[in-house]
Amino acid sequence: MGLDDAYIGTVRRPAGRLGAMFQEPRLLPWMTVGDNLRLVRPEADYDPAPALAAVGLAGTAGLLPGALSLGMARRAALARALAVDPTLLVLDEPFASLDPQTSRSLRALIADRATTHGTTVLFSTHEIDHAVACADRLLVLDGAPATLAADMTLPRDDAAAREAARARLCAAFPFLAPLASADASA
Repeated sequence: MGLDDAYIGTVRRPAGRLGAMFQEPRLLPWMTVGDNLRLVRPEADYDPAPALAAVGLAGTAGLLPGALSLGMARRAALARALAVDPTLLVLDEPFASLDPQTSRSLRALIADRATTHGTTVLFSTHEIDHAVACADRLLVLDGAPATLAADMTLPRDDAAAREAARARLCAAFPFLAPLASADASA
């Protein structure tokens, strides 16, 4: 039972493995960065170094989370989510607090994981540019309570179509436009 009793239902565990990254990194502060990854991969021979290197954190396995910047902690949380080799990867604002170059490299990492491993990725963002850059399918929620305001499929390899979709979304939903950067690839 959840905190809100106005809703009822059943939660079924997915058949595959779930990787999740929350808005806050949620690293256990008393465990090293490497041990935070080992928490989801308890086999004795698991080496977190490759997962950390993939997110630009080579050499940080022995550090405590308190020694990391917020951006580094977010990347460590992403490495932990990917460490389980998920079939479903759920990410909440995964690129917040990251510089544009790091954001681009992590989007590429996630896209590669989806392509090469068949991972389904569901992520929420307030950044229209991130959504348009990453999504095969994009849902826009609006109102209170939130309702589905738009549902569009985006072609993976057609940058012009993606930019046109971005422009249509910003025109249809003015609340998105101030969040859209001048550089849609950021």
